[in-house]
Amino acid sequence: MTKLRLLSLVLAGIFSVIGCDAAPQDSADEYVVKDRFAETAAADQAEATGAGSERERDEADFSEQYDGEDTQSPDRQLVYTAELVLAIFDVTAIQEEAIDLVESIGGYVSRRSSKQLVLRVPAAKFRATLDELSELGDVLELNWQAQDVTDKVRDIEIRIQNARELRGRLEDLLERADTVKDALEIEAELERITLEIERLEGELESFEDRIAYSTIEMNFDPKRIEEMPDDEFLLPVAWINDLSVESLLEAPEHLR
Repeated sequence: MTKLRLLSLVLAGIFSVIGCDAAPQDSADEYVVKDRFAETAAADQAEATGAGSERERDEADFSEQYDGEDTQSPDRQLVYTAELVLAIFDVTAIQEEAIDLVESIGGYVSRRSSKQLVLRVPAAKFRATLDELSELGDVLELNWQAQDVTDKVRDIEIRIQNARELRGRLEDLLERADTVKDALEIEAELERITLEIERLEGELESFEDRIAYSTIEMNFDPKRIEEMPDDEFLLPVAWINDLSVESLLEAPEHLR
């Protein structure tokens, strides 16, 4: 395998994954881009035999499958989030009730502070849980939304699949590398593609977690219990206040 053909194969694979429109312009590279999956020119010629009819059958099958899926309601990937503000007297007690409720349905507490709870609940129980939490106090504010991330998830899945296929081709090229320099260049690309796959897989896992567990942010506005004033209680008539209670209760001297 010549160095030119080897590097062209690597570049062609990278272009196919990242969706770059650029491509080598010389005749050798153009041949590689078009026929990078063929082992030899003779194999390409044999494969081309009957390709037209096979392509027509594939297009017909795809069209039939697409039409069938289009008539159904596809599963949507939704991320539910909510913000709930409650006015309550005892923040600590209500927080404990909210935590017990969420943990009883398989959820958990993501963050807790003196005036806030961030709760993660199973998506299937999001609405019911939100209603129950709203009954723990006086609702001052309630907002919730569902974000459709179906297209984003599908895009990431496709990119992961393409990157894995490219990694497989690079591994095959590495086994057939003629020189140490070619091997080092391919290994560098393998490392880059592997890191990209790990990044995409982490992003996909984050979406899957947010889809499976909805987020409810609870904020608490403590109510103040009205108390008697610290000052001495005053009677409504001013001149009576001038008389001390002790003097009113004191018995006259002639009765002592």
